Amino acid sequence: MTFSDVTVLTALALSVVVFYLLASRARGESLTVLGYTLADRQIGQREFGASLVAASTSLATVLLFFLSTANYYGLVLLWCGLTYFLGQAIFLKYVTGKPLLGRDIRTISDLWYGTILSPLNARLITAITVSSFLIILFVELYIGSIILTYFIRPMVPAYADALGFAFMSLLVIGYVRIGGLRGVMQTDQWQLKMLLAAVLALALFALIAVPQPAASGATPWYFALQAGPKEIILFCVWILILNLTLPFSQLSSWQRVAAAKSPEEVWAGFKSHAKFLLFAWIVPVLAFVYLVSRGYVFGDVTQLFQALRSAGGITDGILYPIIVVGFGAALFSTADTALIALGTALADNNTFRGPLERMSEKRLRGAFTVFALLTLGVLTVVFAIAEADVGAWFIPLIYAIFGQLVVVAPLVLYSLRRIGDAPKEISSLGSYLVAAGLLVGWVVIMVAVFIDQNQGTYIWSQLAAPASFLISGGFLLLGVAVGNARPVSGTGSAT
Repeated sequence: MTFSDVTVLTALALSVVVFYLLASRARGESLTVLGYTLADRQIGQREFGASLVAASTSLATVLLFFLSTANYYGLVLLWCGLTYFLGQAIFLKYVTGKPLLGRDIRTISDLWYGTILSPLNARLITAITVSSFLIILFVELYIGSIILTYFIRPMVPAYADALGFAFMSLLVIGYVRIGGLRGVMQTDQWQLKMLLAAVLALALFALIAVPQPAASGATPWYFALQAGPKEIILFCVWILILNLTLPFSQLSSWQRVAAAKSPEEVWAGFKSHAKFLLFAWIVPVLAFVYLVSRGYVFGDVTQLFQALRSAGGITDGILYPIIVVGFGAALFSTADTALIALGTALADNNTFRGPLERMSEKRLRGAFTVFALLTLGVLTVVFAIAEADVGAWFIPLIYAIFGQLVVVAPLVLYSLRRIGDAPKEISSLGSYLVAAGLLVGWVVIMVAVFIDQNQGTYIWSQLAAPASFLISGGFLLLGVAVGNARPVSGTGSAT
């Protein structure tokens, strides 16, 4: 273990200490379901903006996706950041102009149930949301275990990966349990600073890296890519659909907005941090694509770390620790957001909100702890069993995460269109048709993921996203029409 490795481990340990201190400072005098999942709706623009950037710039689903596909898609990956920014802007502008904030809408399923009184559909939305965030959490912790075992494997060769996964799980549980959503958003501010420093260090490394023997100067670096026109068009269409619907269908987006003090705080937070969002999504693409042109093609994050260590000089002594710690911050920011979102999803009006709100503070804190331990315990066992195959599933799992959220998007968009109307009832047949659309769309996504994993392609997963959107949306319209949707007498508006 080199001096720079010791520096990295020390910095990571200090960062975790800071996370716990910030979570402790955010801890309220008493614990309630509203306080734990929505921070008592007291989040200001600074916390909102920092959380938006830090949690969205995931190590696994963003940074490592760019790292592992830079040689294939090249600068086409810039489309990801531009469309994600556009999607967030549209989402936040739309929801802050609607009578949503401060209302009793805490989750996507609650939004739907305030429009169509169908518990079956609401619970299916919750189930798909939970499935998506479980995979997000699993992937982030998997990447975290890779980073941790990169350093500890020489000392603990047996079961190093599983131990790393379990250790990362316990770290996240610890500070999320202490501070809830308020603690998560407090730590996001610190994590954002480390993330931005890492992105800047990555750009500097790309500029000073010594070209490798495999480097090719035949094509200008900004035109270099392996994907053909058909693959590029399909990828761009998939990304466009994903990033324009994702903010509407991802629970963490709603949770962040619902926790804000006011619509003005939400929009001000987005505007003040917009430049950081673009920086965090665009600069890594430029850096990785430029590194590919200089002969650096990385299959996973440890290969990047090895390149940094072997470069010597300023790269090994300064840039390497900054990048590793910043990437770790991106990991923690997404993992803790996923864990708190899982708890929020199950605390909706149709699942466990009632029983949770009737619990004493002590029992409520115990329930959250048991839930987190069971969830991450199961994920650790799954990782230990499937450890040898997880690497091959990395990209397919990313497609599975976001594909599932596309399935839910038509129901969210329909509900937003009906905000202000009285809640409606539909017949059992209508409810079953809507449910069928969700289930068929979800199956299409998962089957496509399995096919692509076996064939080593991304095509079916990219095609499955618009197909599942159309399937879910078509069954929704059919279910509402056949179900004879009608206002419920004696009820107020959906808001």
